[in-house]
Amino acid sequence: MAYSATGTHPLGLHLIGSGAAGKIYHYATADAKATVIAANYFLTDYNKFDAGDIIHVRAVVGGTEVHFEVAILVSSSATVTTLSSASKA
Repeated sequence: MAYSATGTHPLGLHLIGSGAAGKIYHYATADAKATVIAANYFLTDYNKFDAGDIIHVRAVVGGTEVHFEVAILVSSSATVTTLSSASKA
């Protein structure tokens, strides 16, 4: 499955807060963590992100649920580079 900014709740990308420190999103997907943290996974929506934004990810693959955070390091039309946290149950 590829990145999708929209989808039926709870799938998709949802802005949950913004301020001087950046934006915080929630993203739910059926993609594995390795897919989500790969370079350019979020490239189609590069213009939504700024360096320092945080995405809380809920990935459910084959009945296994994993939660982790992705920090946006670089976001441009050429690349979206991220840094991920350790997975949480």
